[in-house]
Amino acid sequence: DGVLDEGEKYSAEDDYGHGDPVLAVADGEVVFVIDDQVQNADELTRRDGESIEDARRRVTSNQFRRFAENFRAAAAGNMIVLRHEKDGAVEYSAYGHLKEGGVAVKTGDRVRQGDVIGAVGNTGDSTLTHLHFQLNASPNAFFTRSLPVTFSNAEPRYMGAEPGVFMIYEE
Repeated sequence: DGVLDEGEKYSAEDDYGHGDPVLAVADGEVVFVIDDQVQNADELTRRDGESIEDARRRVTSNQFRRFAENFRAAAAGNMIVLRHEKDGAVEYSAYGHLKEGGVAVKTGDRVRQGDVIGAVGNTGDSTLTHLHFQLNASPNAFFTRSLPVTFSNAEPRYMGAEPGVFMIYEE
């Protein structure tokens, strides 16, 4: 309803949209998948009796350790990249922070526009359920040029103290 959630977060399942289906934006082939990530809310949440400064140090230390071990998984959590080709033009769509156990495809699968490929979650460097979507010029969603995206069936919403774009899907 255009209002940001408030309160303590201990379970992603309590978040609006958690587990909702993620659909392929266009026909394509699955070229990259991360599907073994879990979200440890305790790792990202201030603990009872912990100062804000100590919580920041602990969370930052954990995040940097995870980034050093596997940057892509630590940053995007469970992720799918699809390769799309039309009239000789090739683009790649990336879907990140997918739900634990929510990836429904594997590398090499062919998908059609609108197929369910995963479920919304908050794995990786994330503290709130959301879908990170981007369109790229190569399959590497982290070190490539991003491409502009135009949605024909979504309504932009702006909210919060820091402006951001929230897309509300319109069926």
